[in-house]
Amino acid sequence: MWGGGGGLVEYRSALLASHGFVSLALEYFSSRTMGNASEKNPLTGNEYFEAAFIILKEHPQVASERVALLGLSFGTSVALGMAVYSSVIQPSCVVCISGSHVQPVKESISGVFAEFGKNVHKTRYDENNYVIWRDLLLPIPTDPNKKVDLGRIKCPLLLI
Repeated sequence: MWGGGGGLVEYRSALLASHGFVSLALEYFSSRTMGNASEKNPLTGNEYFEAAFIILKEHPQVASERVALLGLSFGTSVALGMAVYSSVIQPSCVVCISGSHVQPVKESISGVFAEFGKNVHKTRYDENNYVIWRDLLLPIPTDPNKKVDLGRIKCPLLLI
């Protein structure tokens, strides 16, 4: 799952596939899928990701015991949340690139993103005008409802 840029990011999934990995790109973050943060949207609920996981796992050309989750940036929040709190998604490993475990765990994806938006004032820019998001989620909250309980992950976890 890719970051908060939104849309269906197929080229990264295609890159993994070109190296022999079965890969599935999901559109889970766009104006079409997010809608109103207060509405329940089937494309941003656990059921959407669980259905995708089952589709991959049950595909006849997939080693079902070797299905993993990969998240980049905001996709890391989604991957960690699914790995910890879903009873359906049981990945063989989780790879998280440039993301965080800080998120309100009982929120939908649109709710999580709305929570991130409360700290947008902490965004900085470097000399090349590139966005620095590092401070967006700081300080790390002490409230357990505001961060994924990584101790509950039952598979290898790679944080990059």
